[in-house]
Amino acid sequence: MKTKTQYFFAIIWILFFACTTRKDVAFDNNDLKWLRPFNTTDTIIYRSQNGLSDTITFFQQESNRSSVSSFEQGSYTTYSKSVTYKLTDSSYHKFIQVNSNGIQVYSNSKKQYLFSLSKSNNQTETGMEISFLGLIFNESYLKSLRTDSIKVLTLDEVKAAYKNMNVTEGIKTFDFDFQKGIISFIDYNNVKWKRNR
Repeated sequence: MKTKTQYFFAIIWILFFACTTRKDVAFDNNDLKWLRPFNTTDTIIYRSQNGLSDTITFFQQESNRSSVSSFEQGSYTTYSKSVTYKLTDSSYHKFIQVNSNGIQVYSNSKKQYLFSLSKSNNQTETGMEISFLGLIFNESYLKSLRTDSIKVLTLDEVKAAYKNMNVTEGIKTFDFDFQKGIISFIDYNNVKWKRNR
């Protein structure tokens, strides 16, 4: 009887450590390449060909970690990196939000996610998403891009998972420079907006 009890506890002990052992997660260089322009917080002014402007603060990239430990799901840790941005109230473009009374309002009071990257230690794939002024690109499209030797990449609404999301006037395309970040975009009136510096 004592031997059966010892075997039972030995098996429980092994299963416990097998389920809770954590391995480190590493993002590959192609994933991290998107974050390079956002090592510090920076405010950029974009000017349109017809004299309008957007002032956008791109915040320094952040890293987070969250853990799950349950009998049903096991134990794993999700690591994430993200970049957020915020338009000033004086910017031409506005985000559509719902206030506490349930009414839609145009406001730039909240930060928006520009880029998110996540990976769990129980997965091999990295989740990614880019969202800028209403255009949202998902991981299947972003992973299909060959960015090894590209310095500037144009992201077009034709390949977006969603377009014109929660913004007063959406954009058709934007150019992403892997050293500087977003350098220009084209709105629905075919007006080009360029980074001021």
